[in-house]
Amino acid sequence: MIKYNFARNYKTINFWSYKKNTIIPLSSKNKDLSSTSKFTSYISKFKYLITFAKSNKILFIPSFSILALTLLIQIVSIVPIINIRRFEMFHYSYEDNINQLSEINRSLESDFNSFIKYGSLYAISAPDYLFGYYLQSLIPQGVQLSDYTIDNHGFKINAIGNNIISINKLLNLLFDNKLIKSESLKLVRLIDQSKLSDESVESNQYKAGVVVEITGKLTNPSLQTIIELNKNAFNYGALSKLNKYSYILNLFIR
Repeated sequence: MIKYNFARNYKTINFWSYKKNTIIPLSSKNKDLSSTSKFTSYISKFKYLITFAKSNKILFIPSFSILALTLLIQIVSIVPIINIRRFEMFHYSYEDNINQLSEINRSLESDFNSFIKYGSLYAISAPDYLFGYYLQSLIPQGVQLSDYTIDNHGFKINAIGNNIISINKLLNLLFDNKLIKSESLKLVRLIDQSKLSDESVESNQYKAGVVVEITGKLTNPSLQTIIELNKNAFNYGALSKLNKYSYILNLFIR
C-alpha cells in the first residue's frame, strides 16, 4: 500500500508512524479512586452538563418539553387511575349480581310456567283416581260395588252386601276416608233382601242381600295431604308433578 501512497508527493504533510516501543502513559485517575473523588468528578461533570445545556438550549428544550408534558399528564391522570382501580371491584361485583339476577329471572320464569302447568293437578275438578283407589281398598268382605259416581263436590255409591253387618263395616270405613266429609254421609236407600225367600228373590230385580245407596260430600284436602294420598296410592306420575308444584309454590310464598 505504501507504493500507492500519493501523500508522499506533498512535502508539507507530516506522516505519523507507529512505534512498537512507544509506551502509552496511564492516567493516575484510572487507578484506585475513592468514592469521594468519584462523587466530586460526577459533580464537576454535572456542572459541565448544565453549562453545556444553557449554552445549547435549542438541543434540550424539545426533549425536556416532551418529558415535562408527559410527566404532567401522568400526574393529572393519577386521580382517575386511582378511582378506576377503586371502583373496578364494585363494577365486577355489579356485573356478577346482574348475571345472577338474570339467572334467577330465567329460573323463576321457568318455574312459573311449571307452576301453571302442574297447578291443574291440584285444582282438578274430581279426584277420581284417589277416590276409586281408596274406595276399592276399604271395601270389606261380603260387599260388592254396583257403581259409583263422583264430581267435584260429592259422590254416590250403590253397593250390595251379604247382610247388615257388612254394610255397617262399609259405612264405618267411609267415615275414616280422608277424601270424604264424615258428617255429610247419608244412607239414602236400604233394601234388606237377605231374609227373603228364594221365590221372592227370583221375582225381584235385585240379588239376595242388602242393597244400599250412599251419598256424601268430598273434603278440600291440603296440598300436602293430596301428596301423601298419591304417595300411598302409588300414583308416582301425579306425585312427581305435585312435588314440583309444591316446591315452586314455596318459592313464591317466600
